Amino acid sequence: MPLPLPMQPTARSNSDALAVSSIVLGVTVIAALYLARELLIPLALSILISFVLAPLTNQLRRTGLPQGACVIAVVTFTFGAILGIGAIGASQIAQLADNLPQYQTNLREKIRTIRTATSSSGAVNQATKVIEDLGREMSSTKPGPQTGTVPATAPGPVPVTIQAPNNNPLKVVSDYLQPLIGPLAGTGIVLIFVIFLLMQRQDLRDRVIRLLGTKSLHRTTDAMDEAAVRLSRYFLLQTVMNAGFGAFVGVGLWLIGVPSPWLWGIFTMLLRFVPYIGSIIAAVLPVALAAAVDPGWTMVGYTVALFAIGEPIMGHAIEPLVYGSQTGLSPVAVVIAAAFWTWLWGPIGLLLSTPLTLCLVILGQYTQRLEFLSVLLGDQPALMPSESFYQRLIAGNPAEVIEQAEDALKEKPLLEFYDQVALPGLTLAQRDVQSGDLTPERQTMLLEGVHELVESLDDTPDADKAGAAKPGAETEAVLAQPATLITGGNNKVDHAAAALLSHACRSIGVTVQVPETQGLAGVAEQAAGMRSLEMICLSYVAEAKPSHVRFTVGRVRRRLPGVKILLGLWSIAPDDPDLERIKAQSGGDFIALSFQEALGIIQKQTSASAKPVLEGEHRPQVSSLAAVSAKGG
Repeated sequence: MPLPLPMQPTARSNSDALAVSSIVLGVTVIAALYLARELLIPLALSILISFVLAPLTNQLRRTGLPQGACVIAVVTFTFGAILGIGAIGASQIAQLADNLPQYQTNLREKIRTIRTATSSSGAVNQATKVIEDLGREMSSTKPGPQTGTVPATAPGPVPVTIQAPNNNPLKVVSDYLQPLIGPLAGTGIVLIFVIFLLMQRQDLRDRVIRLLGTKSLHRTTDAMDEAAVRLSRYFLLQTVMNAGFGAFVGVGLWLIGVPSPWLWGIFTMLLRFVPYIGSIIAAVLPVALAAAVDPGWTMVGYTVALFAIGEPIMGHAIEPLVYGSQTGLSPVAVVIAAAFWTWLWGPIGLLLSTPLTLCLVILGQYTQRLEFLSVLLGDQPALMPSESFYQRLIAGNPAEVIEQAEDALKEKPLLEFYDQVALPGLTLAQRDVQSGDLTPERQTMLLEGVHELVESLDDTPDADKAGAAKPGAETEAVLAQPATLITGGNNKVDHAAAALLSHACRSIGVTVQVPETQGLAGVAEQAAGMRSLEMICLSYVAEAKPSHVRFTVGRVRRRLPGVKILLGLWSIAPDDPDLERIKAQSGGDFIALSFQEALGIIQKQTSASAKPVLEGEHRPQVSSLAAVSAKGG
């Protein structure tokens, strides 16, 4: 008896194994980032500082100085400026500490004022009393159950030992230096890393390229160049903007009269590196100090107004002009990154969250396996416009489709939107119809969404002037106009395209008729009642097989002899091999592959007077949708 063959792994099992391995790899990386944070935090700071200082080093290098001299000069100047700012801040803190006892009276008066203002509220007093009672109850100790009475005994005397202080100079120096050893050691490590990275920048770049692979040198080089340029520009501009805002706050507080204004300016500059909430945190201490200094509330009001007015102007007016384009991160990604890196590395992680996330986005743009990072965190749309158009139609969100169309029409003409966004979106729908993924209910929803879109765009008060004909309301004047009948060639997706083409025709003044029914017999019956029908357009988003098209054209020829037939093949490319066969075998008079071509043919073949489209017109004046929103037309 032959042994059974071993089972071959399926595609699904391979996909599951890849997903599991990706999860394991992600957890491992996060664990390594957390466990090695003592080393990685100084290294990350050094890399980011080196990105900022690299352009300055390059500019100094062009003067002819050696690489080492340029690096030492730039690093010395930078860290000297940092130490100078730190010294100014330390002196301001010492001065503020000496003056704090003078402000106790003002603080007591303000607290008394607040209590007086809230004393009339019984709820506040009751809540305060309940909290105080709970605090006393929790702090008191209850005796446990006792079997007998134990006489209370007075506590005995507590022995007191007098010990002379240790006047050892080494011990005193050690006590003072102990809190400074950690920050000084971290600063020294960062300084050494920065010098090393700037000195060996070219060598490190070559090693990273070799590590990532030399088979695609251009992609690796582009990724590193983009990361360097974007990070350098981001950090440099952010540092300049934050320093400018810190100077603005310092000058404003000095004019208001808040003590130690330059301390709060430095404090504001540093905290503005924290996204979204940095300025709010920076405003708390100056406002509190203003409340302590001023017996009244004037200084507090001026200080609050300084931050409340200055931060929106800086964040929403000046910074967008200076930065130009955005950082490349979505707003949600900035918030999530801030929470993640704070959880991982603490306050330093919060400061580094935006640049570190930006590096991940750039890496995802050039690495296929990490592309999900760019999709999740980047500011680029996750879906193409055509994909978004289709998704919103089948999701039953016509309002979002209308909003998308209105935004697009601010930058491009109507025909361009239909050809570049709507028709590719309907092509995606047709693919799902052929695969059986798009149910009939979703197809109906898609067609209704297209009708609502056209009706929303068709908002001209004098709609009847554009040449549209309303089903069931054909007047003698309308029936006498030369017209084109537009209908879908096969299914509801075809009819959706026909509705869009009808709207495009009417938007330039071409008289069109839309059938009240989707069946070919009903179309022929309605066409027979039109006195001046010159052309019928069959709209195809579905696959236009030559045999099927020939059969449909033959039926139209028998029912409507003498009428010219235009085939709109919206999903066929100009280089498609089936195109020549359809031209030779279909029997149609004209073939158009886009709305632009179709409108040109219709205008040329009909004798209707069309309104010219002005160059650069983005929002054409169009007519009522009553014709298009008929029974499935």
